[in-house]
This record gives sequence, structure tokens and C-alpha cells, in this order.
Amino acid sequence: MAVRVVEPTITELSKLWLVGLICFYPVHLAGDLHEPLHVGFLDDLGGTKTKVTFRGKAQTLHELWDSGMLDTENGTPRAMAKLLDEGLSTDDQTAWQAGTPTDWANESLSLTIKYVYPLPESHEIGEEYVNRAVPILHRRLVQAGVRLAWLLNDALK
Repeated sequence: MAVRVVEPTITELSKLWLVGLICFYPVHLAGDLHEPLHVGFLDDLGGTKTKVTFRGKAQTLHELWDSGMLDTENGTPRAMAKLLDEGLSTDDQTAWQAGTPTDWANESLSLTIKYVYPLPESHEIGEEYVNRAVPILHRRLVQAGVRLAWLLNDALK
């Protein structure tokens, strides 16, 4: 008996690529809408022009909010996700399963104005800033997950 190798055609590969793109886009969009600087100010390119120092490391404000502060937390990403999930109340979950991506972007913009850009004059990020920011990051991560699940469940009905 001979083994036959089946190679996908260009059409099959194109379909796989398209399915991957269709699945990736809503996940990426939902996550990005919940990171305040992804809905930041154009003149600062979402925090990429603002330089800060956090725990001795120079980085952009965008990097700080994307991963800089979260990277200092203890535990694996899976353990952190479990911890955040355990803190999710039924009331919050119900409340967050509403609105539109525009509403969620406006939430992020509001957070950017109120919490992100009031920076110390030195741009040295200290514990006071972090203590105010990390709960917001945690909440936005959970909101993004809840809303993504809601969108996908609704789309797949």
C-alpha cells in the first residue's frame, strides 16, 4: 500500500487563511477597544510618542499600558486570568453584555483622559500611578473577555 501525500490547493489555503482572519479580527478588535491607549489621541499616536520610565525601564506610555505594568504581576497568564475570572460578578457580567463597540471605545477614551494622561511631570511612573492604573487594566481585560464571548455567542446562534 502506497502512502499518498495530499497537499492543499491554493484555493483551500485561501479559505483557511480567510477563516483564520475572520476569527482573528473580532478577537483582536474586542481586545484593542478595551486598552485605553488604543483609543488614545492622534497627536500622541496612542501613547507611542510619550516616553515614560517605570521601575528603571524607559518605554512608551503605550507599552506601559499594553504590558509594562501587567508584566510586574506575580503568576502565569493562566493564573492571572483565573484570578480575574473569579472576581467577576454576575451583575457585572450582565451589565457588560450590552452596548456597541463604539460605546466600548468611548469608555476607553474616557479612561484615557481621566487615568492615563495625568502623568507625573517627570514621566517617572511610581506606585501611586500604578495603584490607580492596574485595577483599570484588570477591569478592561475582564470586560473585553465578557464582551467578546457575548459577541461570539450572539454571532453563532
